[in-house]
Amino acid sequence: IAARNKLNQTHQNDQNTYFTKTTQLFQKFQSQLENFASENMHKIDKDPDLRNQFSELCKELGVDPLSSASSIFSKMMGNYYYQLATKLLDYCDSRSNLIDLQSYISEFNQKLHQKNKINREDILKTIQIINQLSPGFEIIHMNGREFIKFNDDKGDEVIDGIMSYLQNSNRNSFYKKDLLNTGFKIDQIEVAVDKLINQSKVAVDLQTEGGWKEPLYYVLSLM
Repeated sequence: IAARNKLNQTHQNDQNTYFTKTTQLFQKFQSQLENFASENMHKIDKDPDLRNQFSELCKELGVDPLSSASSIFSKMMGNYYYQLATKLLDYCDSRSNLIDLQSYISEFNQKLHQKNKINREDILKTIQIINQLSPGFEIIHMNGREFIKFNDDKGDEVIDGIMSYLQNSNRNSFYKKDLLNTGFKIDQIEVAVDKLINQSKVAVDLQTEGGWKEPLYYVLSLM
């Protein structure tokens, strides 16, 4: 019995020693990573691959870079994505509620004043930030492409219904009579389509063939 107790005590001591050393190693690594982040903040901002790798390292340490904690990780990464979220929201204000993901990334990166490049992972983290404040953004797949879908019409169910109908039908254009399939009345459809036109989210084709006079409407974000 004495030998067994001694063995158990030795095992417990070994575990305590291992835990202490592991904790010290973890703290040392965390400190070194903080120093790296502080010294290379501009590089991390400019390089999306480095930024994503750094973000994953933070998570491995149990630190959410997008949380409100006061660590160097959260201050740097959180502020970056909050700024990116603001840019995305501004971009969405003048467009339809479907935005081609790759087109947005390309347009963002091609702007001369945008020195810090972004990629798909940056957008996913940005959407995470926005949804924490006000849910409504998501990534959807359609016709082999990825779109950012968001609700920017404050619950306008008619516009939402139109966009969902076109999305499910894999269409980027419509005649007003087609939208009767959504279940809405023609006067509701008229108001919704006029709103989309005024917001420059829909273009009207008045060139008709064979004497057909009904305009054809194109949803610009689905082109």
